[in-house]
Amino acid sequence: MTASDHASTPTLNVQHACPCCRSAIALTSTGGLCSRCGFRVVLNNGIYCFMKPDRTADEWQRTFEDLAAGESGDTTAGMGFVSPRQHRYLIEAFRQACGQGAANARVLDVGCGNGLFNSALSSSRAVMGVDYSLNMCRLASKRGMVAYQANALALPFADAQFDLVYSSELAQCVDDVAALLAELARVCDTNGRVVISTLNGSSLIRRALRVLRTVHPHPVWGTLRPVVMRTAADLAMAARGLPLRLDAIYWTHFPFLWLRRSASVDNVLDWAASNVIVRFVKQAPASDAGQ
Repeated sequence: MTASDHASTPTLNVQHACPCCRSAIALTSTGGLCSRCGFRVVLNNGIYCFMKPDRTADEWQRTFEDLAAGESGDTTAGMGFVSPRQHRYLIEAFRQACGQGAANARVLDVGCGNGLFNSALSSSRAVMGVDYSLNMCRLASKRGMVAYQANALALPFADAQFDLVYSSELAQCVDDVAALLAELARVCDTNGRVVISTLNGSSLIRRALRVLRTVHPHPVWGTLRPVVMRTAADLAMAARGLPLRLDAIYWTHFPFLWLRRSASVDNVLDWAASNVIVRFVKQAPASDAGQ
C-alpha cells in the first residue's frame, strides 16, 4: 500500500496528524515527517506506523503480535472471541448500533485487529483501521482496510474527520477509558456517531469466569493481567465533560441470541448481559451550538 492508494479511495480522504503534537502531517510513498516536532512516520511493509518512539510495547500489544503471527491470528480466535458464533452475534449487535449510514461515510475502526470484524460489518464500504499490533494491521490490510499501526490514545488524524468511529472490545484492554473516549470523540465529526463495546462488568457469569480463570487460565490470554470489565454506567461516566451525548445502549446475552436496547444505563437484567455497546452522538462545540 502506498500514499497513492489512499488518495485513490474517496471515502478515505482524511487529514492525518502527528500523534505527538497533532500538527498536520502528509504521507508519502516512504512515510512522513512532522515539520513541527520531527516525529517520523515509518512505512513498514505497506503499513504506516504512527507509534511514538518512546513507547514500550505492553503485554497486550505483545500478545496480539504473537497471536497475529500464529495459527489463530487470522481467525476470530485471534481477536479473542470464544467462538465464531460469539463473533457473529456481536457483529449483528454492532450493525444495529452503528446504523446503515451513507455510502460515502468516513468510518474508523479503532482496534481493528485482523480486519475480520470490519469485513463482516462493513463489507461494502472502505474503512480505515487502527491497531497497535503491526501484524494485525497487515492481516487487516489484506482484507482491504487501510490500516495504521497507532495507539488508540493518540490517533493519527486531525480533529473531526469521521462520520462513524467504532471500537469493538478494546475498552477492556485500556486502563483509561475516559482518555480513549476523548480520542474517539476528537476525530469524530459533529453529529457523527461513536460506538464502543466492552465486557459487561455487571455480568454475574463474567464475574464467575474471572474467579474460575484464577484456577484455569484462559487458553489464549493465559496469565495476562485481567481485563478491565466495565458497566454501561462506567462508560457513560467516562464520557462526562466530552462533547458526547448518550444515544442508545445495547445489551447482548451470549450464548443466547437476545439483544436489548435502552436509552439509559438502568437495566434490571444488566446482571445477565455478557457485553454492552454504547452509542454516543458527537455534539457541536458550545460556541457553535449557540449560533
